[in-house]
Amino acid sequence: MEFTPELLLAAWEQVRKGSRSAGVDGISVDLFASMASQQLPVLQRQLERQLYLPSPAKGFYMAKASGGHRLLGIPTVRDRIVSRLLLNELYLPLEETFLDCSYAYRPGRGIQMAVQHLYFYYQFQPAWVVKADIEKFFDSLCWPLLLSDLERLQLEPAVLELIDRQLKSGIAINGQVLHPGQGVLQGAVLSGALANLYLTEFDRLCLSSGLNLVRYGDDFAVVTSSWGEANRAQERIAEWLGNFYLSLQPEKTHIYAPDQEFAFLGYRFREGEVIPPPPPPPPPPGKRIARDSGEGLFYWEHPVKAKTVTLTPLTPLSHEGRGGPSPPKAPLSPCGRGVGGEGDSKNGMLPFYFPLSRKPPALSLPPKACSLVKPVKFPIASPQHIWSESMTTLYVTDQGAYLNVYNQQFQVFYQHELRMKIPACRVSHIVLFGTCNLSHGAVSLALRRRIPIMYLSQKGRYFGRLQVENEAKVEYLMAQVQCALSAEFTRRQAEAIVRAKLHNSRILLMRLSRRNQSKLSLGVGVSEAIEDLARLMDCLPVAESLDALRGYEGKAATVYFQALGSLFSGPFTFAKRTKRPPTDPINSLLSLGYTLLSQNVHSFVQAIGLHTHFGNLHVPRDNHPALVSDLVEEFRAQLVDSLVAYLVNSKIFEPADFTPPDEYGGVYLHPDALKKFLKHWEEKLQSQLTHPHTGYKVSFRRCLELQVREYAACLISEVPVYRPMTWSK
Repeated sequence: MEFTPELLLAAWEQVRKGSRSAGVDGISVDLFASMASQQLPVLQRQLERQLYLPSPAKGFYMAKASGGHRLLGIPTVRDRIVSRLLLNELYLPLEETFLDCSYAYRPGRGIQMAVQHLYFYYQFQPAWVVKADIEKFFDSLCWPLLLSDLERLQLEPAVLELIDRQLKSGIAINGQVLHPGQGVLQGAVLSGALANLYLTEFDRLCLSSGLNLVRYGDDFAVVTSSWGEANRAQERIAEWLGNFYLSLQPEKTHIYAPDQEFAFLGYRFREGEVIPPPPPPPPPPGKRIARDSGEGLFYWEHPVKAKTVTLTPLTPLSHEGRGGPSPPKAPLSPCGRGVGGEGDSKNGMLPFYFPLSRKPPALSLPPKACSLVKPVKFPIASPQHIWSESMTTLYVTDQGAYLNVYNQQFQVFYQHELRMKIPACRVSHIVLFGTCNLSHGAVSLALRRRIPIMYLSQKGRYFGRLQVENEAKVEYLMAQVQCALSAEFTRRQAEAIVRAKLHNSRILLMRLSRRNQSKLSLGVGVSEAIEDLARLMDCLPVAESLDALRGYEGKAATVYFQALGSLFSGPFTFAKRTKRPPTDPINSLLSLGYTLLSQNVHSFVQAIGLHTHFGNLHVPRDNHPALVSDLVEEFRAQLVDSLVAYLVNSKIFEPADFTPPDEYGGVYLHPDALKKFLKHWEEKLQSQLTHPHTGYKVSFRRCLELQVREYAACLISEVPVYRPMTWSK
C-alpha cells in the first residue's frame, strides 16, 4: 500500500467532517487543521518507515436507554486519519465479502432498507420471528478470528500490521490505560467494518441453512413459518455464535408469534404490517443545538413543526449465488402492506420525517483554535501503560508434546490431552525443548505471523530457529556495511559495549556484596574485584587496538566470575565459568539464561531490519551473529547473572533439581526444574524498570527492543555513539 500525500489528504478531509472531539493528546480536529500541512507529511513518513504507533483512545461511559452504560472511545485525530485511510483501502475487499443480509456500517445501506428486507419475509403470514441481540458484541470479538478473516482478504502485510496495531492500542479511562485483549472500540472508524467482517461467516451459515436472516450490526431477526422451526433456528444460532466466542443476550432474544407485536430498529411489526416510528420531538424553545459533527451550531427560538415526505423504497440485492434465495419483491406502504392491499397509499412509499430547516442566526462565538498548545483537562495516564507487555513466549518442555492450531489459537497436547491454548496474537516466540512436534498448520501460522520457532535440546542447548526469510532493510544494511569498514566507528561502539558490560558487572558485585557483608569480612576478595573492574574501565580508552580491547574484556570477565562465585550461598559452589558443557549447577543456569537472552535479542534484531552478522566487538565471521553477541553483553549481568544469584541465594533450586554429570561432565536441569526456571525467567523479563534514554518505565523485554533500535539509530547517525543500557548504583 502506498501512503501518498493525496490519500492522506483525502482521509483527513473525511475526518474533519466527523466528530470534532479531541483524543488523549488534547488535539481537536480544529486544532489539527491549523497545523495539518506540517503534521500530514510527518504522519506519511512514519507510515512509510513503519514507525507509526497509534495512541490509546480516550474512553468514557455513556448511559444506555435500556439501563447500564456503554464504553465508548475517541481516538486521536492522527489515528482517525490512519483508520480512515485503512477503511478506504478495505472498502472493495469488504464489499465483495459481505452478504446481502447485513445493512449496518455499509455505504448506501441503512435502517429503512433493513426494515424493508425484513418486511418482505414478514408479510407472508403466519410468520414466527426470532428477534435477537448479541451480548456485549463489540467488546467480545476474538482478535485471532478477526485477524484470520482479514488475512483471507489477501491484504498487504503493511495493512494487516496497521490494523493489528489499531486493535491493540488500548483505551484510557480516567488516566488509566487498559488493554482488554479482545473486542473493538465503539466509536472508532474501523470498528463497524471489522464487526461486520467478524459476523460474515455467521451470515453465511444462516443463509446456507435456509434461514431468512436480516442483520443490522449485532441486532438481527430471522423469519420462519412455524414455532418449531423458530425454536430450531434459535438453537442453531446460539450454537453458531458460540463458535465465534459470542452469545445471545437473553433479555433481548425472543420468539414472536404471528399475533405478537415486536420492534426492530425502531419500527413496529404487527400482524403482517410494519408501523414506522413517530417523528422526533422538536427541541424545547431557546435550546442550543449542535450536530454530532460539530457543524451548524445554532439556537432554536420556537418549536418547529415536522414535515412528512415520501421516499421510494429500495429493493435489496438478490441473494442468488450468495447462500440464500431472493426475497419476494413487493413495495411497502406506510401501514406495512404491499401495493394493492388494504390501507395502501397511492405510491406505496415509506414515510420519512425531518424538521424544517431554519437559517442559523448570526452568533459571535469564541474561536475554535487560537494556539498550538491546548491544555488537557482530563487525567493523563502514566507512560508505562503505553508500553505494557501483551505478548508472551510459548515454551513447550514436555517430551512428546504436540503443538497444533485451531481458530487462530495455538494448542498444546500432551498424551492426547489438551494442556493449554493461547491466541496466536499473544505469542511473540515459540521455544521447543527436546522431542516436541508441530503440525503443519502451527508452522504455517507462525511463519505468517512472523513468530520465530526456536529448537533447543532437552538440556537447553541451542540447535536453530525456524522463521521467515531475513527482512533486513536496505537502508540499514548499507549503513552496516559502510560502518563495518570504518575502523573508527567499530572501535567507538566496541569500547562503549565493553564499558557497559564492565560497569554492570561491577554494579552487580556491589549490590550482592551489600546483601552479604559476612563474606566480605572473611576477605573473599570482592572489594578487590570491584576496584580491578574500575581500573580496567579506565584503561579502555588507551587500548591500542580492538584485540587489546577484547583482552581487557576477557581479563575483566575472569575477575568478575571469581568474585561472583564467592557471593553465592547454599549448597552450590562456583569456581569458574565453564560453557560446553556446564560442569556445575550454577554454570548450567548461566548457560541456559544466556541462550534464552541471545534468542530474544536475535529476534528483535531481525524484526527491526538489521543484519545479525555485522558486529563491532565480536569479529564478524560466517555463521555467527556477531551483532547479537554485541548487544547481549550489556544485559548479561542485569538479566541473567542477577536472576541466577537470586535463584541460588533464595534456595529456590536444590541439588536434586539437577542431573548427575553425564559422560562429558555436563550438569543440566531436570524437566520439572526447567519449568521452574522458565517461570522465573519470564517474570524477570516482565519486571519493570526505567529505561535511561526514553525515561519510560518499561519491561526488560521491551528494553531489549529499545536497545536494538538505539543501535539502528546509531547506524544512520541519529545518535553519535551507541548508548548501552547501564545500571545505576
